[in-house]
Amino acid sequence: MEYFWPPQLTFATLVIIYLISCALVGLYGRDRLLGFWGFFILSYIVSPFFTLLFLVITSTRRTSN
Repeated sequence: MEYFWPPQLTFATLVIIYLISCALVGLYGRDRLLGFWGFFILSYIVSPFFTLLFLVITSTRRTSN
């Protein structure tokens, strides 16, 4: 089986996709208690899928006026 791309480029592409997924989860959670960076780091450590699932299940942070 022949590779069209070098394996390093494929790995780099997967890492970039993973980091973009973490950033998207962070953007989704930016209005929550942990904010963008908290959810970005949490999704980087755990997994973007499970962190996004947690965000969808839990409610948003309520602000008092």
